[in-house]
Amino acid sequence: MNFLIFSLSFMVAILHTCANTIGTGRILLIRHGEKNNKAKSGDVHLSKRGQIRADALARFFYPKYTQSGDVETWHALSLPTLNTIVAQSAGGKYGSRRKIETAEPIANIGGIPISLYDQSDIDRVCDHLRSESKQGRTTLVVWDHTTISDIANNLLGLDRGTVKWPMDRYDVIWDVDLESASLSQICQHLLYGDLWCPLNPIQVYPVVQGMEHLINQARQTIPLAQ
Repeated sequence: MNFLIFSLSFMVAILHTCANTIGTGRILLIRHGEKNNKAKSGDVHLSKRGQIRADALARFFYPKYTQSGDVETWHALSLPTLNTIVAQSAGGKYGSRRKIETAEPIANIGGIPISLYDQSDIDRVCDHLRSESKQGRTTLVVWDHTTISDIANNLLGLDRGTVKWPMDRYDVIWDVDLESASLSQICQHLLYGDLWCPLNPIQVYPVVQGMEHLINQARQTIPLAQ
């Protein structure tokens, strides 16, 4: 009996230790690939450039490896392994499929599932993301630029409109760390014309003290929780 009690106590201790060693999963936010600005009303698909970006993003998150085991030379970033993708559904007023078309190549090459949410389901999306993060799972969110900021603000406990996604940028990744309540910015550098540094694409109101010297960095971390 004593041996059984000892064994059970030992197993509980191991499980408790393992649970405490699970790190917080990352949450990566990206805008869908480019649309055709000159397309007729009702166009719901990616432009050719958007399609190229979607394919390039798949290799961005799942880079090829050389015979020596090194990652492709163009990709020196240390990105986490994606466990799942959340994408905005094609429902709503415009029925755009650009978010799904951007997510599919990434999901296909990584063999990971896509969960679809309506544009208005911000609270449900954030609950899902927090749950995944607590389990140590990293999620990629593919959304439209008008409400992707709402997701970031919700996750970080900020008022709506505090952080805003720039209207003219497709080449940035937001990396949300719930544990430190911070937002990092990664430049994709995938297509011709992509900027090598974010020219202040994150607009913070009020401006976070010390932000000015971060503007010209290729990757910047902006602490949002004081």
